[in-house]
Amino acid sequence: MNSKRKIFIVLIIVWPLWAFTQEQKRYINPTGKYVLVSKIIHRNHELFGRMGDIKVIAISRKRIIVKMDINTGAISYNSGEFVDTMFYNSNNCVNRPMKDDRSCKIRFVFSDRGVRVSQQSDDANFGCGFGHAVYADGFYRKLIRIKKHK
Repeated sequence: MNSKRKIFIVLIIVWPLWAFTQEQKRYINPTGKYVLVSKIIHRNHELFGRMGDIKVIAISRKRIIVKMDINTGAISYNSGEFVDTMFYNSNNCVNRPMKDDRSCKIRFVFSDRGVRVSQQSDDANFGCGFGHAVYADGFYRKLIRIKKHK
């Protein structure tokens, strides 16, 4: 194999890995409003399906304030919410609300398009201190940027 071909093969393998690591290092400003992407059905003046939104304000490159509201929709409209200040690193953060559920862990992974949320808890019915059968999992699409107050 000639040296040009070896260089070409190495570039094909190394370039995507390098580009991926560069993308991971890029800071994403999480400040904004996000809405849960889910199917909502309107029937008899009721909303069926999971609904939720997240508001985020970056107070520094390493700290953010997150306000999350979610609910199950009709018939029960069980809900969950929290407001917390979290460490923000490599475009993600983790909330661990120790007061209501010590097993709870909610991870937020931010991208330019939105935030992917995944929730873990030992209690499937009232995990993370939320209402019955309320969970935060899903993709929340970014809507607007919230301006910082001076």
